[in-house]
Amino acid sequence: MKAGTASFNMKRVVKTLATLHTFWVLLILLLLCIGFSIITPPGTFLSTINFKSLAADSSQLIILTIGAAYLLISAGIDLSTGSVLVLDTVLTVKLILWLTSFAPVGLALALGALFAVLLGIAIGIVNGLLVTKLRIPSFIATLGTMGATLGFARLASKGTNVPGVPRELMRFINTEVLGLPIIAFMALFLVILASVVLKYTRFGLHTVATGSNIESARRAGIKVEFTQISVYALMGLMVGVVAMIDLGRFGVASIAAHTTDNLQAIAGAVIGGTSLFGGRGSILGAAIGAFIPSVLRNGFIILGLQPFWQEVAVAFVLLAAVYFDQWRRAQMQKIESQMSSTPANEVTAPSG
Repeated sequence: MKAGTASFNMKRVVKTLATLHTFWVLLILLLLCIGFSIITPPGTFLSTINFKSLAADSSQLIILTIGAAYLLISAGIDLSTGSVLVLDTVLTVKLILWLTSFAPVGLALALGALFAVLLGIAIGIVNGLLVTKLRIPSFIATLGTMGATLGFARLASKGTNVPGVPRELMRFINTEVLGLPIIAFMALFLVILASVVLKYTRFGLHTVATGSNIESARRAGIKVEFTQISVYALMGLMVGVVAMIDLGRFGVASIAAHTTDNLQAIAGAVIGGTSLFGGRGSILGAAIGAFIPSVLRNGFIILGLQPFWQEVAVAFVLLAAVYFDQWRRAQMQKIESQMSSTPANEVTAPSG
């Protein structure tokens, strides 16, 4: 009874801390919005146009943050996200332009979307193989991929932006539903789907188990390497989706864009309660956390500050979130130690 009760209490403690963390992140986001509403000129931050722009910007980052959260939960990391996204947009728009020279635009866009997703998944699988088969630490493996993909993108584009995205794609991506960009609903759908998969499927359970203790997961019969490769492939899938969204929003494959997307995606996940050490995380919390970098960038632009300040602010927020994560882990270990040392006659069974 002692072991069962301690396990029950630990689960309650973990759930309570996770709920409180999500609440605090939501509160910080609300305070940021209130602060920018006060210090920015009237009708700028608090405007319908700005909220639509913020929703669109946040949607792209939220989708990337979903992949980053899964990776962190599995005790992995991907630094190549932004560079892979650049390569994906460059090659996809070139393919679409070539296809439209002899095929209907609709077919060209469909094949382009399929290519964008498959390319992202393929690079994700390569990252996973580097980590699992060659035993290269994920930090180093994805750092190498980051340089390689950005180099290939510059070679393919000759160092310049690639315009020419069909207007049909731009019209679809910029469509509004109930007064909000359609991509906001796409991001919401992916957040709900990813949350359900993480909590209620075998893949989600294996992802958490792999990040918690890889050796224990392997002894339990979990195909650890397959799980890790799948998570990297999932990150690539998210990049492919965002590549098509980005092309539709801006009508150009930009070489200079997305340089900090990897940092922002990781920051959003960690701020939202996902542990850098693996084994714990919330997709909903990560989605809320992803709004913070977007709100900071949006507010700084309205204030006329240099966009580089956003990178500084996000870095400090990330450091604070990592420190809090370490503190929370220490508290959890302390609670677990106290429970394991409590005499059996002092432990009561849960009521009900």
